[in-house]
Amino acid sequence: MKLIRWRNALAGMLLAGISLCGGSAYALDVGEPTGTCGGGKDAAARAKLAALQANLTDLASWLPAGSLGTEAAYDPTEMRVYVLPYQGDPELPQDPIVWPLGTSLDGFGEAVENAPSDTRCGVVSGEDLSTLLAAATDANALTPWTSGGTEYHLIFRPLLPHEHTC
Repeated sequence: MKLIRWRNALAGMLLAGISLCGGSAYALDVGEPTGTCGGGKDAAARAKLAALQANLTDLASWLPAGSLGTEAAYDPTEMRVYVLPYQGDPELPQDPIVWPLGTSLDGFGEAVENAPSDTRCGVVSGEDLSTLLAAATDANALTPWTSGGTEYHLIFRPLLPHEHTC
C-alpha cells in the first residue's frame, strides 16, 4: 500500500510538471554529466529531468526505509485483448499463431470507441486466460494470430485488480 501512495504522489507531481511546461525532452542520457547536452537553461533543465528519471527508476535508492515492499511479479487474473487487422512487415515475416479460444476473433469483444472502426476489445479470464497465455509465450508484437482463416494483430494488456472491462 505504501508503494502505491508514493507512486501516485510521484505520478501526480510528474504530470503536474509536464502540464505546466507543456514540453518534452528526449535523449536525457546524453552529455556529461548525464542530461546536460545543450547550453544554458536547457542544460540545467535537462539535468533536472535526467535526475528525476533516475530517481523514478530507482525508488529504493531514495525512498525512506520501509516504503517499498518485496518485489514480485504481477500475475494477472484478467487480460484485455485488443484485436486489429494484421498489417505485418514483409521484411520481418512472423510465424502465425492460431487463436486458441472458442470465440472467433472476428466477433471477439466489442468495438472500441474513438479507434479505427475495425478495432475490437475483449477481456479474457480464468481457464481461457491460462490457455491464451500458454499460446502467447511464443508470440511477439509482430506475430499474426489466425482465426477463421484471417490474420489479426493482438495487443495484450493485463488488467489491474480493480479493472474488469475494456
